Amino acid sequence: MRDIAHQQELLGGGDSLDMVFANQGSSDVVDINFVPGSRIQRPSATSLLMRFGENLEQRVSAMGIFLSNPRNIIDDCAEDAMAMEAENPVAVAITSTKEFIDIIQDLTVSTPFTPSSSLNQLISPVASLVSQPENLSTEVTLLILSNYLRLMRLYDSLFHDAHRCLCQISAETIKSIKVKAAFRIGGMSSQQDIPGKVYAKGITDVIKSHIQTLERCMGLPAAYCLSSEATESPNGIFADADRAQLLHTVMAQEDVKSLKGNKSYVESIRENIENTIAFFGN
Repeated sequence: MRDIAHQQELLGGGDSLDMVFANQGSSDVVDINFVPGSRIQRPSATSLLMRFGENLEQRVSAMGIFLSNPRNIIDDCAEDAMAMEAENPVAVAITSTKEFIDIIQDLTVSTPFTPSSSLNQLISPVASLVSQPENLSTEVTLLILSNYLRLMRLYDSLFHDAHRCLCQISAETIKSIKVKAAFRIGGMSSQQDIPGKVYAKGITDVIKSHIQTLERCMGLPAAYCLSSEATESPNGIFADADRAQLLHTVMAQEDVKSLKGNKSYVESIRENIENTIAFFGN
């Protein structure tokens, strides 16, 4: 039974999915959008994306190390719950996607900067608008695209290694897996044991939903979307004709593909999700 518990670690048994990215210290903020009459400084699009890319690269590397060490998957079981959350691959992937979506939405939706009530006394009523999609520079567009590819590489590694791990477990053991998951209702939480398949399906549905939201924000053509039934979004960064051409050029490069085979990232991720769920049977 101990081995079963260790296998569940890859799927993030006890982790909360509503994690908040907290690696944004005030010392990292770059002075670009300064609100007149206030002490509040807002980071530029370039600095936000560069910082996100650096953090994401570290997460991809950490995930690769975590999943490549059999002891982290089979032998070791973290005693400290916080330590598990810090290195759990599923939580890392979902948190990273949510953060990237927030950044893109801030860059592509023209909305006034509305301070919280605690800052109202410090900020003048002058509204600071973020960039419309058509006003994004080529540099910012390329940073968005490169971070998207990093995120796809993270998901590709996650599901490839999840599938590889399950290949090493007997069918009987997989079907008997129970995962202790946290349920939150009305501010109260409880932990319950649920079948591994139910948990795995729930996790993949959450991930698919986040990726689909990201794809719509980016305006990706259906051919580059994770769902085979996706329709092209008329809005988003790469819905613009010039940026669409840039997207096609980058995605057509020989090295923009899964490191685990000869497929595109979305083809590889889609295949490994299906194979992972199939392990649990009907």
